[in-house]
Amino acid sequence: MLLGTGALIGTGNGKMTVGSDIFIGPYCVIGGGGDLSIGSDVMIASHSRIMSSEHIIDDSAQSIWAVTTRGVRIGSGVWLGAGVTVLDGSDLADGTVVGAGAVIRAKTDANSIYVGIPARKLRERRLTPHEPMPEGPRPQD
Repeated sequence: MLLGTGALIGTGNGKMTVGSDIFIGPYCVIGGGGDLSIGSDVMIASHSRIMSSEHIIDDSAQSIWAVTTRGVRIGSGVWLGAGVTVLDGSDLADGTVVGAGAVIRAKTDANSIYVGIPARKLRERRLTPHEPMPEGPRPQD
């Protein structure tokens, strides 16, 4: 694991498992109280955040300190662009790419690209470098 300057990692009472060849960029924050699993060959760009717990805000009878801990799973071959936020309950399938600045709390499809706030599927990734890029929806300006 290659850890960038200023990166912070801690899962509280949660369990963390990581594969091989992982890059966590400068000033990333990985935390929360839930379990976190990161596969192999994963790149997490600078200033990204991965939160494996979430405060319960819908129930005013609950203390603001009450949290859910569904955890986060990041598959192998995943790339998180700069400033991505991955929220509790996310399950990023193998080969997922999340564009810079996106906020995601979802189960993704394998080998797909997600962008935006909230993140949505833009398209699937090419299978080989020789295939033409498929036509598809483009993000709104």
